[in-house]
Formats: sequence, C-alpha cells, structure tokens
Amino acid sequence: MPNPILALLLAGLASAPLLAAEGGQIALTVDGVPGGLFANKVAMTASVTAIDATTRMLTLKGQDGAVRSVRVSDAAVNFPQIKVGDSVRVELAEELVVAMVEDGAKPAEGVAAGVALAPVGAKPGAVAVKAVQVTATVTAIDAGKRTATLTFADGAVRTVAVRPDIDLSKRKAGEKVRFTLTESVAILVEKP
Repeated sequence: MPNPILALLLAGLASAPLLAAEGGQIALTVDGVPGGLFANKVAMTASVTAIDATTRMLTLKGQDGAVRSVRVSDAAVNFPQIKVGDSVRVELAEELVVAMVEDGAKPAEGVAAGVALAPVGAKPGAVAVKAVQVTATVTAIDAGKRTATLTFADGAVRTVAVRPDIDLSKRKAGEKVRFTLTESVAILVEKP
C-alpha cells in the first residue's frame, strides 16, 4: 500500500484536517493538464500539563481542550529543559505533486529523510522532513465515471476521480503517474 498520507489524498480526503487547529489547504492545477500540486498545512499549540522524565512522556493539552500524551525521543537532548506550563508549537506541512511521466522517461522511486535537532542548551525543538516518490501505472480508464485505476509497484490498486477538465480521450492504459509526497514537521517548545 502507498504511504498512508498519500492514500488519504488519493482517496479525496485531503480536506480532512489532521489536527483540530489552524491551517490551510491549497490545490494548484492547470486546466487540461493532469495532476497538480496539493498542499496542506496545520499548526497546533498545546500546553505541557505533565512530564514523566523516566518514560520521557509529555502530557499536552491542546487549544481544543483535548489531552494527548506523546513520547519524546531520546535524541531530543534538551528534554530536561521542558517544564509544566511550557507551550509546544507543532507545524505539519504536506505537499503532494502529481504528474504524468513523460514517454521514455524512467520512473524514479525512493525515500529521502532528514532531521535537525536543536543543539544542546538551546530551546528544545526539531524539524523533520521526509519525501517519498512513487509511480503508478494507469491500468484502466472509465470515461463515463471519469475515473482512472492505478496500480502501484507494490501491487496496491486505487481508483481515483479524474478532474472534469482532463480530456480522457488523450489518456490511455499503460501511462505512468508520479506522486511525490513531502511531509515536514517542526516542533518548538516556548516558555510561557
């Protein structure tokens, strides 16, 4: 199965918020050109209400009143600086680029990731980025229903809606579609 976020976007659920917080979505397409850029950004602020230093668990209370527990990685060297009452700001951004693969081009697949942590003594914080690129083959087109069936390299099959401005008479089974998903999360702990 493709990446779970990619699966949600393919299923047309990109408008479902990941967190109950501020954020925004954008879809950039060109009439008549399959694919486009689809992005979602969510930001959340929560207060630290409890800390278990032994298990490195934080209890956070969001602006919506919901309480969540999260484990902080051992790699977060500034964990001891976090105190009850601190504010934790989390920003999540997702960007999905969908494009037809040019005839003759070799479809590329892969994953790249990186993490940057605040240095020892700085305010606790981190940024993590992950990019995944997968390619699917168009295995069927239903012009009446305006759908295309895609098969991924791992065998997963997904039927997706096709925008009304795309001329399906110019598309055919066997074409390749590239999906590039970039996810990033930034976390910063601030004193009240």
